[in-house]
Amino acid sequence: KSLIDLGVIYDIEDLQKYLDNSILDAIIGYSYPSIGLSVLNIGGGTSTSTDGIVPMTVNMGLSLKPLSWILINFDYQDMLNGYEINESRGFAGKFRFGTQVAFDSWWLKTALRAGWMNGGYSAGADLFLIPVQISLTTYQEELGGYIGQMSDRRYLINLGLKF
Repeated sequence: KSLIDLGVIYDIEDLQKYLDNSILDAIIGYSYPSIGLSVLNIGGGTSTSTDGIVPMTVNMGLSLKPLSWILINFDYQDMLNGYEINESRGFAGKFRFGTQVAFDSWWLKTALRAGWMNGGYSAGADLFLIPVQISLTTYQEELGGYIGQMSDRRYLINLGLKF
């Protein structure tokens, strides 16, 4: 069975064209916010109670960029509790937060990332020094029925050449 994913992102700064509000202009001009909405697994079930059915999920996010080198994201996943396990995990199991600090030049690119997912931290770092690229990542998956029951911390190292 084929499932479809759809998503949209809207740059809120576009509202400045239509609204005449100096406070709103200052907030939007300072943080460059974007909002996103995705619907994943359209055509899937509404519950995991039947084996083999991938439930549909509705997700929402907000992104802010207060400085050109800082990005902050907030996500709330599975808003309709398509996965029964997410309902038992509550807000902490569905909320995601992340931030990135990045510096770029023509020969050096770096990024540091940190976040919160599944009740645990995630972190990563990228270094691209022509032509070597190194990425380090750690995150936590929750394998249990509730946050903290059976956490599994994972680590990833990527090393590559990029031209």
